[in-house]
Amino acid sequence: MEPRQSAVLGNVLNPAYVPNFLEDYPRPMSLWHRFHNALVHIGFALYWRKWTIVPLIQKEISAQFPELPLLLDLERNVSLSLLNSHFSMNTPLPLLPSQVEVGAMHCRPANPLPQELESWITGAGSSGVIYFSLGSFARSSTMPVQYRDLFIQAFRRLPQRVIWKYEEELEDVPDNVMISKWLPQQDILAHNNVKVFITHGGLLSMQEAIYHATPLLALPIYGDQPKNSMFIKNSGLGDFLIWEELTVDMIVGALTKILIDPKYKENVLRMSLSMRDQPISPTELAVFWTEYVIRHKGAPQEEGLAAASFRESHKSRKYGELVHYMFVATGSDTLGPWGKNASKFLKAKDSSGLVKERKFTCKYSPDPAFVLMVAGASIADPVDVATIIGHHLVRIRQGFFPSNKRGKPSGLYY
Repeated sequence: MEPRQSAVLGNVLNPAYVPNFLEDYPRPMSLWHRFHNALVHIGFALYWRKWTIVPLIQKEISAQFPELPLLLDLERNVSLSLLNSHFSMNTPLPLLPSQVEVGAMHCRPANPLPQELESWITGAGSSGVIYFSLGSFARSSTMPVQYRDLFIQAFRRLPQRVIWKYEEELEDVPDNVMISKWLPQQDILAHNNVKVFITHGGLLSMQEAIYHATPLLALPIYGDQPKNSMFIKNSGLGDFLIWEELTVDMIVGALTKILIDPKYKENVLRMSLSMRDQPISPTELAVFWTEYVIRHKGAPQEEGLAAASFRESHKSRKYGELVHYMFVATGSDTLGPWGKNASKFLKAKDSSGLVKERKFTCKYSPDPAFVLMVAGASIADPVDVATIIGHHLVRIRQGFFPSNKRGKPSGLYY
């Protein structure tokens, strides 16, 4: 879910526990992770909505349709958001009635495979098959030669058969590798003799693998793929590798680990059963709520805080108070022996609303750490935060947050 779009609907997602869509963090988030996550939340809203994408699109649309309302004004009139997520495979979030999860709605039961593919997969015997696809956007044929050769060498060492979506002719292919420009991915993943899915970590591919209970080995390229790949590893659905670090031994080792250890299949099967266990399918759910909004002429009863707008619901909250809310703990156990002092530090504002720059030294770190925070500006609009970035500076030096008494990274636990 895009946090700024959610805020426009009236559901403000707290960056203290809701990760941004590009990164994930250990649970519970440390103080540093919450701070970093908040910066990403704000920074991406500025980058996408204020500086780059939305202004360029708005300029083109206004030139072609001058009478059309602004895009960001149209967004505030949204009656229903269908979210490509599900709590079984995403961070559970508090949602409004107008925010409906329909994740994996494109997933379906398997259709019969073409005879050639069926014979190739069943002919692999008990060793099974590895399926390799980097999706529809990143083509395997554009893979740098050094990486392509690593995979060819690795596949040659495996007893399994490999089905590789590769968009061009490829020479020196091992006998256990089938090359094809297009493949029915869901039908392959649903086959019980397909043991591992090598993927780029795209959201839809990950959902299909979970739906059909196939363990994954991810090779993230860009966007949300690193976050999805970390989710795959942390959830025990498989593992991921970094392109720049690839070796033949690493590829063979990662695949062998996933093939041999039954926990990966068990974990992905458990998540698949949870995702499938719904009273109606995601498609039927999307149809119901779409027709509900039509029947009730926009369903204004669903709007909640959206009618008051992000500006109205937050006009009395000051930026300094928001920072204080997100980052200051009440007890010394979570922030270390200086937790209470830090709280007093953030509250020590002068009459102009500026926080004095204070220096203090953490017991667990020999280096002094400092924070300069400027408070007093209202958060006015989900995209109107340029003044906050321009006039409010938050700097934290490495080593600022010591470990607490339990040896865990400092942070808020509530």
